[in-house]
Amino acid sequence: MNYSDRIMNIKVIGQTNTGLVRGHNEDSFWFDSELGVAIVSDGMGGHAAGEVASLIAVESFKKVITARFTRSETIEDVKTLLSNSIGLANQEVLISMKNESSQQGMGATAVCACYWDKLYIIANIGDSRAYYIDKDKISQITKDDSLVQKYVDDGIINEEQARVHPQKNVITRHIGGHKDATPEIYTVEAVPNSKLLLCSDGLNSVMTDNEIFTIVNNAVDSETACEILISKTLEYGAPDNVTVVIFEIR
Repeated sequence: MNYSDRIMNIKVIGQTNTGLVRGHNEDSFWFDSELGVAIVSDGMGGHAAGEVASLIAVESFKKVITARFTRSETIEDVKTLLSNSIGLANQEVLISMKNESSQQGMGATAVCACYWDKLYIIANIGDSRAYYIDKDKISQITKDDSLVQKYVDDGIINEEQARVHPQKNVITRHIGGHKDATPEIYTVEAVPNSKLLLCSDGLNSVMTDNEIFTIVNNAVDSETACEILISKTLEYGAPDNVTVVIFEIR
């Protein structure tokens, strides 16, 4: 099976919004529907530094993917490419921090994905998320690298308490945090009419999984779903930047 056969049935669409509280947008994203790939990165560090870190993450992903993705032959090749893209982003952010004193302490989360041979392949570091959505349910695929996720794992709080916990923004692993930024890799079968949604935490911090599921499943198309998700986030006050990317099988 050649490259075009592997990705011919996929469409990718995405949107971002600064929100109603932040002065600028520190989220960065990129998608290529022809390649069937996308990334969402949420910057950390305040001022312009977070924006710089997330942009570095996105550009690193693009550099790795556009150079080598079409020549990948196996699922393991694609997993390696996604992991390498995060590794390169981490190196570039650390170098940028070393060279610019104003960027000290910056970092970024990243969730990236591709459609390949009837699978969604996902890499994640930080608390940006990937959700798998079919006609029956929504499933969170990625696991947050966060303090409240550890509390959930330890049975201290439940998922609903985690969503509103005052320490929900404390990230335990991210791009720019240390030399090792190996992401977690996930694979999900991409069945007909399924969707994969990538988002920054500006979405899931104000909307429940059920609300996301209902909007995506009831929208006439993915473009409309993105518009409604962001519009609803703004209705809820949008205290953070919000970015949404949706993959769908055509």
